[in-house]
Amino acid sequence: MSKINVFSNSVKKECLSEEALIKKARKGDSYCFELLLLKYKGYLYKIAYSYTKNECDSIDLIQECSYKAWLNIKNLKKHSSFKLWISKILVNIGLNAYHKQNRINYIDLDDSIPDQDVTL
Repeated sequence: MSKINVFSNSVKKECLSEEALIKKARKGDSYCFELLLLKYKGYLYKIAYSYTKNECDSIDLIQECSYKAWLNIKNLKKHSSFKLWISKILVNIGLNAYHKQNRINYIDLDDSIPDQDVTL
């Protein structure tokens, strides 16, 4: 498993594995959670952009994903892949946004047109 170089508050350099970062994030360490997000930011952006096709909306999706992931980090199972887990969250958010943007509002023509005698 790859290790990430970080500087602790005491400016002591240490290497933390992804598993260690997840463990600390699950205990409420927002800094470790942020490091996990930074590790996959390019990957997450590519997923988000595939749904939105623009930078601003992609960033919004990633922001929403990050928030939901932070709220649910305790649900990430031990020894699970953070990348896969957060990707699933982002894909679900992306699909919801895509469907919301492309929703077609259907109207019942029988209800919207008053009855009139029409001769053709």
